[in-house]
Amino acid sequence: MYKEHRAGGATAVVRWDADRACLALAGEFDMDTAPIVWEALGDIPATVPDVLVDCRAIGFADCSLLRPLVAARRTRAVTLAGPLPLPLDTLLAATATRGLFPLAQTAAPADHGPGNTPCRLEQVPTAAYFPPPPLIRSPCATED
Repeated sequence: MYKEHRAGGATAVVRWDADRACLALAGEFDMDTAPIVWEALGDIPATVPDVLVDCRAIGFADCSLLRPLVAARRTRAVTLAGPLPLPLDTLLAATATRGLFPLAQTAAPADHGPGNTPCRLEQVPTAAYFPPPPLIRSPCATED
């Protein structure tokens, strides 16, 4: 199945079969355009256990985009496909939600036309994709 949602400069294309759904997001997602993500996720039958979200073409993202993605995790596995664009990467870092989503990476260009599917991606563990930041020692710390 295939369904496309548009609002402002944002597009959400969802494809699914019995085992997996792919949600390709493109454009800018804020409180005016993020409702299409809720709609696209709502199109996926409850029996589909996994959703792969192709994030490569996101130009802007705020917490309005994050809400439906976090909510979808309550009922199914949600994996983000990257490399993640800077706006989404910054949002996940600022909200400490990076660890909620497994990450997959692809070198293929983001093409969300009706004949293309972003589902063939190689899974990359979250820890390998986003290594923890180095420990910074405070100059105020005293050594015992």
